[in-house]
Amino acid sequence: MDALGTVNVSRKRGLTLLWMDPAMDAIRQMKAIEQGDLAPTRVRVVNPENEVTKAHQELGLTQEAFAKLLTF
Repeated sequence: MDALGTVNVSRKRGLTLLWMDPAMDAIRQMKAIEQGDLAPTRVRVVNPENEVTKAHQELGLTQEAFAKLLTF
């Protein structure tokens, strides 16, 4: 059990899943951010005044779909 009271299941079962600990930490952080207990490290802000942003929103397309529309 760690300082937060969580049990490391991978060690408890005797498995050496090295990727499991960082993945579980990321999930815990995501939940804490969603609950408002932790501030996100990055925030993406989209400028709604941008003409390209306006265009894909008016067309009802995601940014990805709009980009695919413009690629040849």
